[in-house]
Amino acid sequence: MKKVLILLLLLLVACGGSSEETVVEDTTTTVQDTTTTTIPPAPSVDFNIVEIYNTKLVLELCSDAKELDITTEECLRQYRDNLELVFSYAENLVAYITELNTYLDAYPSAMTEEYTKLFQFVNNEYQAVPETYGIVANKYVERFGGVPIVNEIVFDAQSKISAGCKVNGKFSISENLHSASLKYKNDVGQIYTFNIRQKDTSFNLHLLTQGGVFKFYQGTVTNFFGEEYSINSFNSEFFVNHLFNRAISVEFPENPINVGEEFQVVLNIDPLRPVEFAQIGLFEQATGWAQPYTGMHSSVVNGNQIIFNNVFTADPKDAESTFISNGPSNPSKLFFYPGQNEYEINFININSGGRESLDVISPWRTMGLNLPGECGPIDTLDMKDAFPFMKESLLKVNP
Repeated sequence: MKKVLILLLLLLVACGGSSEETVVEDTTTTVQDTTTTTIPPAPSVDFNIVEIYNTKLVLELCSDAKELDITTEECLRQYRDNLELVFSYAENLVAYITELNTYLDAYPSAMTEEYTKLFQFVNNEYQAVPETYGIVANKYVERFGGVPIVNEIVFDAQSKISAGCKVNGKFSISENLHSASLKYKNDVGQIYTFNIRQKDTSFNLHLLTQGGVFKFYQGTVTNFFGEEYSINSFNSEFFVNHLFNRAISVEFPENPINVGEEFQVVLNIDPLRPVEFAQIGLFEQATGWAQPYTGMHSSVVNGNQIIFNNVFTADPKDAESTFISNGPSNPSKLFFYPGQNEYEINFININSGGRESLDVISPWRTMGLNLPGECGPIDTLDMKDAFPFMKESLLKVNP
């Protein structure tokens, strides 16, 4: 519709202010007419299209706004929006030029240099506005619409990617990415979420983690039109070094354990050194800690698994020793008092001999232990997200 208005505007300008005089020689004596004709005020509008054009498409634009392939998103968007604003006056401008042509046809002597310049402006600069707007709008869609791309995660060269250390980095992205939320998860289930924007793709991260490989597993990206896309195929990961045996997960029986029943518990680990034995203490609500009779011990190591063979004894005195089970024939004896049907993990110990051991006290309690780290000791109380299984894995019993 606006293109039609521009064509109409050009036609009106071409006709504006034109007049012809035919001279006929007459030898007849005439009487001079001394009547004075009063010319009414010319039509007017409440906007100055020339001033608006110069302000929006000359003065306000970035210096490189017309370099459509390299100017910034902000500058290209401003150029597009300003063109649209100038273009929005087309309908009112047509009405004004129509009235002005009618007026100048009736009063040719009212033609001024100002009107001449206005007609020249409309015929030249303003004529190019609709076509330029289309080109700029299409270029903006081409550059900043569509599905954004996250290329890679890059850590600073000086960052030590190791448990307990603080690191910095940034993401490499496509120019049409306005914002993104990217989630990485390791084999323990700990999740790091990176929220980035086009103007700030950097991150600062304190690696309060057991370490291991963090793989991208879920994320969303949004372009500059507010269109959001899910991404699931971004092949990205990073490895966090660690100086201790890692506890990955604990597998408890699915069904509640009854008195006299034997049961197995599996501790999945990522050992740096050979493991001699391990123990798991279960939290007793009545006493506020793991008791000797709620603790299991095992020296049965099968690859990356430690197998705990246990029995729910009927006598608490039978469960007071710290006997280390070495197989199904010698199970650890545990006792559970009535009143509690589910037990969280209170602590885990993975012993590699001598002083080489991993001690983890549940970070949801009031006491933690230090783990070795390249950037200094790591307090387990600060690692609340590093052991998700300690809150999620429960032993169910029928006391």
